[in-house]
Amino acid sequence: FYQSPNGGVFPNGINPVLFDFIPEIEFDSWVTIGIDGSPSSAEGQGSVQGLPEPQPWSSVFESGNGFIINDIIGSGWFVNPDVTNGIAGDDNKVLLAQLTTNGELSGEFYVQVFPEGDNINQERVTLTFGGSQCGCTDITACNFSPSAIIDDESCYYPEFGYGCDDVCLFDNEAPQFTEFPEDMNVSCTADISVVMPAATDNCDQDLTFSYTDSIVDGTCGETYDIIRSYIVTDDFGQSDTATHVIHVVDEQAPVFTNVPADATVECGDPLPTAQPVAVDNCNGVTITFTDEMTTEGCGNSGTLLRTWSAADACGNISTETTVYTIVDTTDPVISSVPADVTIGCAADYDFPMPVANDACGSVELTEESSAVEGACANSYTLIRTFTAIDDCGNFSQVTQTISVVDEDAPVFSGLPADDTLECGTEILTATVTAEDACAGTIEVTFTDVESILDDCQYQM
Repeated sequence: FYQSPNGGVFPNGINPVLFDFIPEIEFDSWVTIGIDGSPSSAEGQGSVQGLPEPQPWSSVFESGNGFIINDIIGSGWFVNPDVTNGIAGDDNKVLLAQLTTNGELSGEFYVQVFPEGDNINQERVTLTFGGSQCGCTDITACNFSPSAIIDDESCYYPEFGYGCDDVCLFDNEAPQFTEFPEDMNVSCTADISVVMPAATDNCDQDLTFSYTDSIVDGTCGETYDIIRSYIVTDDFGQSDTATHVIHVVDEQAPVFTNVPADATVECGDPLPTAQPVAVDNCNGVTITFTDEMTTEGCGNSGTLLRTWSAADACGNISTETTVYTIVDTTDPVISSVPADVTIGCAADYDFPMPVANDACGSVELTEESSAVEGACANSYTLIRTFTAIDDCGNFSQVTQTISVVDEDAPVFSGLPADDTLECGTEILTATVTAEDACAGTIEVTFTDVESILDDCQYQM
């Protein structure tokens, strides 16, 4: 092969501008994929790159000699898949080399092709060119060339039991799974993805995998069982099955998202009506509560612990608490207080009592009386003070005023009757007494008042 000192294995560095100054570079021998000079980035082209060379070939080629690439990694040259120079045009052709020689040219390229850009269903083809006398002359080889008269040692043969298209020629054994998934428990919110177990076949290396699911309702809520069967099938329709059970369970308790805050409540007032909120990853939630007086104070005050319970359909339970501090700062209420009255000292008065009530327990009602002397004997003012005190020391007081007066005169008894006496007769002394409703028996005194009626009589 002709090799210009200014050329290279690939045309990446060849610029047509140089042809006028270095004409021989136009005829340099190189291998390529789709370009014959420096790649044009504007056209989306990329450089041709070489793979590692366990057995050197590029230096042999640059020396002008023919070369063979036949190593364990299949080294050669390539372009990245995102460049345009590896894409065939309408003629379905891609430039692979420029070879200049004054001898007889022959060669063979083993090419990896991605039809329509599909790198999964790739094709690998052998392209033979040059003298028709070179090629595989073994009729049993996959690449036998009827026109070849010189064997170029390119013959290749299928593995035993396979055709040249790598398809197994006979297969009487079904594929077999080599992995067997175990039964498992997963949460109802888990991603139950399908992971195919591994399988092997004595012949087919491109096995077909599929699966089926059968659903069985669980014991509670949204739980259920998946009976998953994996099927592997070879090209001859023979298959193997592996089955396991996926138990979709609910093992997570509900989560409270809002709980009523602790609060201080006056004894007798209703407790706050705020309710908690809870959610569950699988099912609905039922919320209940229980109350317990954890500490007791005076009366009915103390600390009430309210325990909220959130339960799902599978019996998972979570709890939260709210503390209500019950206090008593309210005074008792005194009702039916007797009205103020004015009574005589001899009046019959029953001294009625008021009624006391408390919102937070029992209440004690007491009475204290005090008297203030009046303007005259046996008259006075009585002040009744009623005090109601509850178990927490809160108290109320009211008063009643009773005015005791003396409005009735004493009553005489034993008064002598009027009488007419002869002048000179001794007037007998009578025993006269007096009783008063307030003072009882009182002293009676008398005075004599004489008045002359005429010359013969007077009145006393």
